Amino acid sequence: MKLGITFPKCFTVLRKEIFDAVAEENIEALKSFDEYEIEKN
Repeated sequence: MKLGITFPKCFTVLRKEIFDAVAEENIEALKSFDEYEIEKN
């Protein structure tokens, strides 16, 4: 989707790196949450 704003290529790469890092953290958080739920029951 184009918003009429042009960003340098490095900005896109940086955004993807941030997205990947956040996604990985979310997966880890979900794993630990699942383990917590299992222990609680």
